[in-house]
Amino acid sequence: GGDLIIAPGSVVSSTKRTIVDFVAPVDPTPGPKAVLLYSSARPGLVGVANFTCLDPEEASLRYVFPGEEDAGDTAARVEVSLARFGVVADAANLVATALDDGLGAAGVAVEGVVESTPARTTVALLLSSAVPGTFRFTLRPCVNVALCEAKVVPFSFEFLDPTLPRVAAFFPSSEYIFGRTPLTVEVANLDPSTNASDYLVGVGGANLTVSSLAHASGSGGLSVLSCTLPTLPAPAS
Repeated sequence: GGDLIIAPGSVVSSTKRTIVDFVAPVDPTPGPKAVLLYSSARPGLVGVANFTCLDPEEASLRYVFPGEEDAGDTAARVEVSLARFGVVADAANLVATALDDGLGAAGVAVEGVVESTPARTTVALLLSSAVPGTFRFTLRPCVNVALCEAKVVPFSFEFLDPTLPRVAAFFPSSEYIFGRTPLTVEVANLDPSTNASDYLVGVGGANLTVSSLAHASGSGGLSVLSCTLPTLPAPAS
């Protein structure tokens, strides 16, 4: 119930910063904890940080990659990584469920187990939806049927409108204000009948002329626009 005073394992200190290593004590209650750091010589000068104690039995989501894909007839291969999910050796021991939030049920199937250790499990799923929107799913291990409901992990995935253009990537992501650097922009879902003269690229309030445009052959490909970064009077985005 009260505060615990912990002696640091090591201290590296300078006039600008202090780094303290310590071993967290055993805490029976998971949740956020406040860490107060102070010197015995100056107890009134206190640094405060937040630390979270995790439940070693509670499964949680690490990441979903990718987090979005075009809606349509083709299923997206998505890797879902989980912490403290338990060891799962076979896809047959996983149950993936799509939740219906009024958008219509999305499709979900387990492709396989990428890796599984007591600390981390990564699963490959096939997700699909004919309509755009953000859908919710759950994933649970059923190695032991009696414990199926104890490790349920929810996650979300966004299906995008395949008719709307969107920037997939651009390079470089930053540059000095002197400009004159080539900029490449990859865009999904551009009309393949359009030309470079049909587009402008806006950077820092300036509209850049697109010098070239290459459309990928086949559906689902990216169109590549090329232009040159301008000289700017001050940093901008």
